[in-house]
Amino acid sequence: MNLRRGITGLFMAGALLAGCDDDDNNGPSQTGTELTTEEKAALTTAFTNTGLIPDDPALAPLYGLLLGGIQRYDVITVPASLRAGATSGVRMAKVSGEYDATAVQYLFDISVNGEPVFQGLSAGIVAWSGLDVAAETVDDWISIGGADDTATEFPETISGTVPEEVNAAYYLAATETLYEGISGSASITASSFSGSPVDCTVSIPTVGTLECSYQYGSQEGDFDFVAAPVFTEGENVTFASTSYDLPAVRVSLSGNLTVPVNQVASVKRAIRAMVRMK
Repeated sequence: MNLRRGITGLFMAGALLAGCDDDDNNGPSQTGTELTTEEKAALTTAFTNTGLIPDDPALAPLYGLLLGGIQRYDVITVPASLRAGATSGVRMAKVSGEYDATAVQYLFDISVNGEPVFQGLSAGIVAWSGLDVAAETVDDWISIGGADDTATEFPETISGTVPEEVNAAYYLAATETLYEGISGSASITASSFSGSPVDCTVSIPTVGTLECSYQYGSQEGDFDFVAAPVFTEGENVTFASTSYDLPAVRVSLSGNLTVPVNQVASVKRAIRAMVRMK
């Protein structure tokens, strides 16, 4: 199964989950390091300030539904070697080093007033370095993943190319530069989630019920990509082939929301932005 159109904001994982009790069979994978409340809050602010999470107030409630499920992260190492096959004569900066990272998988079936807004799978990873909890900043972040709007269940493996099927992005705080992937690939080569899904369904007065369930586990995969600056001229950046084995959260969300007619357009935009549909 190939990923279809890509998404960027894969760090969104579920405040719905924050209010759910974990049992012994469904706790986060014990690999990696547990995110503290302070670290999660600092990351949320850092990602909002740098554009990974939109700061539009209209989107905040929807991101809130998908923030909180991420519990653990681990370290990935981006090799220093230049990506193979770089075009001759094209100058590229090399990005390398250790990053904290986590994996996310979401399955959506959301409608507004009976009209489908987003269905399908979103899956990938987000990585960051230099988190300063007090300042609520990061040095940089990487987001890579994709969406398949025909999927009705979680797959074990998926793969795709950048930018046709996978969206990759990189942000460098020192220069306030956002880069978007122009070539490369990404794969999820294995997933493991134990125990039965835990229910986290919530009823929203006058709006409807969102059916929710989640599992914790792990995800393995790899990626490589070249990215170009979006809003300014400059060198492309390249990420050599990088493999990972990370703690992961898997979330299912479905429901039909009843929304006043004058708010339908903004709610649909918010939901699509939430999963970065192109």
